[in-house]
Amino acid sequence: MTMRIAVTGAAGLLGRRVVAAIRAEGHEPVAIDRAPAPDIIMCDVTDADALRDAVGHADALVHLAAITSPLDRPAHVVHNTNVTGSYNALTVAAEQGIGRVVMASSVNAIGGCFSRAPRYDYFAVDEDHPAYCEDPYGLSKREAELQSDAMISANPGLSVVSLRYHALISSRAERLDRRRPDVPSRDLWGWTPLDEAAAATVRACTVESDGHVVLNLVAASTLSSTPTAELAAMHYPEVPITAPLPGNASFYDSERARALLDWRG
Repeated sequence: MTMRIAVTGAAGLLGRRVVAAIRAEGHEPVAIDRAPAPDIIMCDVTDADALRDAVGHADALVHLAAITSPLDRPAHVVHNTNVTGSYNALTVAAEQGIGRVVMASSVNAIGGCFSRAPRYDYFAVDEDHPAYCEDPYGLSKREAELQSDAMISANPGLSVVSLRYHALISSRAERLDRRRPDVPSRDLWGWTPLDEAAAATVRACTVESDGHVVLNLVAASTLSSTPTAELAAMHYPEVPITAPLPGNASFYDSERARALLDWRG
């Protein structure tokens, strides 16, 4: 069945690929962004009325629009923009009777890259790991997940899939070993391949799922050629290893995404 899928942040790095993947699957994209571009409906997602008009009566909504780093904007701008945008997206979906929202979350929803001293309770990090986020970006992503919990409680017909992406790049070779093995990585040398992420994002629009599901969407390998167990022993010796980390295996567990979305990263 052909679906009409609205995408916020459609002119962005991932958004462009998601729109292309929607078309490739035979569905109709509704591309939304505040940046002018061909075939884009211009809209600022912090304006709920404008977003409602832009989304219309879509069958699914992919919410990617966000400020993706706390480093180059004031903290309150990063946090408030992202939290307002995610709340508006969920509200519009509920009001318009849209059954599925796919939310762009982040591994930083538990803390990590932008934390002063990241805390990990165990490796590999799965979706049940406690959140210790400190920065405005990570906090905004954690709050978007909490918004999703609240919204599905109030709207039984709504389901949400929150995808915790990592650093989105085209290939492992693009950043392999940019950081020396003796230099710690607060976000655990992780990454997410762009094209695979776009394909999984579109699959998340159609897969059978109820309630709110949070999924790590991280590549199976790290961005270091040093074995993962060595990196863990060198930089996180106090963290228990509760799952095998052979070779250059990721510190993040994405098995739930493999099962639900056929994740191939």
